[in-house]
Amino acid sequence: MHHDDPLLRREGDDPRPLADLLYGAWRLLRTDAELEFAADARLAFEPDGMLQYAFTVDGVIQMIEMRWHAAADRLSTEVPGAGITRNLRARVGAGGVLILDFGGARAYFVRER
Repeated sequence: MHHDDPLLRREGDDPRPLADLLYGAWRLLRTDAELEFAADARLAFEPDGMLQYAFTVDGVIQMIEMRWHAAADRLSTEVPGAGITRNLRARVGAGGVLILDFGGARAYFVRER
């Protein structure tokens, strides 16, 4: 990692471990243009390692159940039985904004509860 990496912890970031910070529900605030998220995307991280990703398509709420694990600044997700996995960088920055980094393109979420 380079010392000028913009995703490294900065002043104002929550110092607690990432896994502890993720528990609860988050709603999408905004994304970089390269990412395709539904405008109403929501994430719900459970302490038992379950993650619910919800969004609306044609007026119908879609729900994807995943498993998640966080270590240091890495968030790993898997859709059980589908062979779909992701490993990305994440942090909770100033103001409590969750920043998910998909190889340079970012999604920003705010806590709902």
